[in-house]
Amino acid sequence: FKAALEELLNKFKNISHLNITLEYNWDAENLEKLTENVIFHIIEETFTNSLKHGHATKVLVMCNMKDNNYQLIIHNNGQSAPHFIPGVGLNYLKDLVSSLGGQIKFNGKVGFTTIVTIPKEENNHD
Repeated sequence: FKAALEELLNKFKNISHLNITLEYNWDAENLEKLTENVIFHIIEETFTNSLKHGHATKVLVMCNMKDNNYQLIIHNNGQSAPHFIPGVGLNYLKDLVSSLGGQIKFNGKVGFTTIVTIPKEENNHD
């Protein structure tokens, strides 16, 4: 999973010239395909929004474990949007994450931050 994530981030870096930093602390080499797809979709949507709406130059992607959950935090240094209203794309992300038993939150106070929490138990169907 990490290699595929790094490849996706490198593609974004090459086409957008964003300065992208990845902090990877997941033990997630065997994520279910659906979970992988949702995570990649979240990254694609948030990166597109970073450029389109926020005019960001830097994006930090953090993959952490928190209370037996996968936590994905994506923060950009673009324009702040403290009173933003989620559009179709972000509402779709909410539905996707909810289908995995997780939560997604958005914070536009300083730049823009997306915080995703997905239960690890949902992904272990060995």
